[in-house]
Amino acid sequence: MGAPAGGMNAATRSAVRYCITRGHTPLAVHNGFRGLLDDIVDELSWLGVDAWMARGGSELGTNRILPSFDIGGVASKFQQFKFDAVLIIGGFEAFNALLLLDEGRKHYPAFHIPMVHLPATISNNVPMTEYSLGSDTSLNTLVDACDAIKQSASASRDRVFIVETQGGKCGYLATMGALAVSGFVAILKGVDGLEIGRRKLSVHTRGGHGSGHAEKRRSVLENEIQSRCSRTK
Repeated sequence: MGAPAGGMNAATRSAVRYCITRGHTPLAVHNGFRGLLDDIVDELSWLGVDAWMARGGSELGTNRILPSFDIGGVASKFQQFKFDAVLIIGGFEAFNALLLLDEGRKHYPAFHIPMVHLPATISNNVPMTEYSLGSDTSLNTLVDACDAIKQSASASRDRVFIVETQGGKCGYLATMGALAVSGFVAILKGVDGLEIGRRKLSVHTRGGHGSGHAEKRRSVLENEIQSRCSRTK
């Protein structure tokens, strides 16, 4: 569920093969809960997921539709396909979906089965989870991109390089990326007026001349949704 993240296919492959070795039948739901309501469900085989390890994105497809869209229909499909357990791979939306399914146990017996959420999101914003699949891959990609940008920055004068990171309202990538690439400042979500003033200050402090200022004050890493009235543009 949610947006694709690195490691989703590898996790699916491992889950499928684990189920098979334990004598279970792994059923794959394509395109999240929308696919479940549309009966896009099939059985996965050992060889069918053999090449999924190195593939990016999500072979099963993802979207952000929560089970609250039609909780009764979801319960009906659980009964139709005779689910004995559910594994949800995804980010914050998957976490919310699991909470909704748990609340639905009060009204729908079909949800009285084991349900597990495996965090997979580059934002690393799943509650009660230290790391999620895809966050380290995204951070390493960000570091590689910033290293390339720093090559141009090292030969420039009186210029500011602003890098906008993904991650929604979570500042994990901006913070860890700034630490990893020695960024001068990381702008995260906060009070709108304060964030605008902080950006002006951070840009102003890079306006000095000479090699002493030009070599060290070059990069600003900014979270993509750090303020309601201010964006990177």
